[in-house]
Amino acid sequence: MKQANPGLWVFLMVRDPFKRLVSDWRMRRAEGWARVRLSEEVRNNLKALKIAVGAAADDELIELMQSSRD
Repeated sequence: MKQANPGLWVFLMVRDPFKRLVSDWRMRRAEGWARVRLSEEVRNNLKALKIAVGAAADDELIELMQSSRD
């Protein structure tokens, strides 16, 4: 890419994983295909959630979630 476009700038924007989780759940809930409670979604998707936030174990995930402002 750099050779083809030497003046190209690439910007990478990322969101806080917990804010993204809450936002996604709210959208899917409004569309009618998410569970009523966010905690149910989290319990059913622990493996994917741990990967998304970089937690190696459940206790690390819990610690990260407790320190989140959301």
